[in-house]
Amino acid sequence: MNAASPSNLTLSIFSAHRGHDTYHRLICSFDWNGYGESKPATYDVLGIFFNKNMADYYGYSQSDENICWLKDSSKFLEGTILFNVNDDKFELITRDGYVSVYVTPKMTGTFVYGGKYVHTYNTTNTTTSGSASVKFSGTGVTGSIGFSVDVTTVETNWEKGTDNATFW
Repeated sequence: MNAASPSNLTLSIFSAHRGHDTYHRLICSFDWNGYGESKPATYDVLGIFFNKNMADYYGYSQSDENICWLKDSSKFLEGTILFNVNDDKFELITRDGYVSVYVTPKMTGTFVYGGKYVHTYNTTNTTTSGSASVKFSGTGVTGSIGFSVDVTTVETNWEKGTDNATFW
């Protein structure tokens, strides 16, 4: 898997709103187009960032709990929600999914949001598993806190990000 390239992952983020809902959905989708993992590492981490000064956290959802699920919502007041992604489920054929964070607007203006995918992989023939350890620091998008993934001695990672904006 360590030969996998970030070009195997397509990451997109967009917003959606139904007319009768009080909240907006920030949807981060991922599309894997590469080989499956032969020596899986800890779960990948997918984070959604939003400007906490312009919106409040309302909730979340995901496409398939076998592939992605909530990892950490403890920093929702700082505009960052994290999800685990089980990339061991990825196969040669394209595998896709999404995570979504619901937010309620607090003020009008240009609302910026973004996503970051951190892919972990083994550097040896050892298989590791479980949830990756994260540190919250730095910034994601304006008005949010960033995160980084701590890896074990036999792991490393690469990151891929995306961002977008909408006007409320």
